[in-house]
Amino acid sequence: RELHRAGGRSPRAPRANGAAVLTASELRVARLAAQGATNRTIADELVVTPHTVRFHLANVYRKLAVAGREELAAALHRL
Repeated sequence: RELHRAGGRSPRAPRANGAAVLTASELRVARLAAQGATNRTIADELVVTPHTVRFHLANVYRKLAVAGREELAAALHRL
């Protein structure tokens, strides 16, 4: 929390089963991706680069143990 207050990493959103958690940025990207937004659309909406979107999605997929946007949508629905 101290790091976040000092401008460090984003706070994490807890996952219902206590497994891996997502940062606020990862959660924003994941929600948009699960709704069917393209990486470019997500990047434009969040004012980040497409590379940043890919980076966050890779982390989300790893943390939630999913292999694509359909599985991501189902996993987010369970959160």
